[in-house]
Amino acid sequence: MNKDVSMDVVDPAKIQNGWFQIDFSTFQIKSDPNLAEPHKTRVDDSIRILDLNNNDYVEERIAVIQDYCLEQIPYLLVTRRFPFIASEMARVSFDKVLKDPMRTRFEKLNMKGAQFGP
Repeated sequence: MNKDVSMDVVDPAKIQNGWFQIDFSTFQIKSDPNLAEPHKTRVDDSIRILDLNNNDYVEERIAVIQDYCLEQIPYLLVTRRFPFIASEMARVSFDKVLKDPMRTRFEKLNMKGAQFGP
């Protein structure tokens, strides 16, 4: 990555909570749809430049969330090892809203031997 391109990436020290969000239907990172310009463009550019929706990253997010939903890892481990995922789970009230439907979805996929992912 050259210096000109890297200047388009949002400075981590200036990021506010919620600027980057996980879309739990696709497990991709997106910018907050209500984020004002120029921040929205900078976040979108950062996601693209850093390739945050690369299949490897998406698959890792899926694996962490699947393991949590199937109670193979505790939330405390998610908060320690994957703080962004944990903060996004809290933002969307994951345990109240998404955990049970996702657990059912993961269980069905596991029974079929299918993979959940991009």
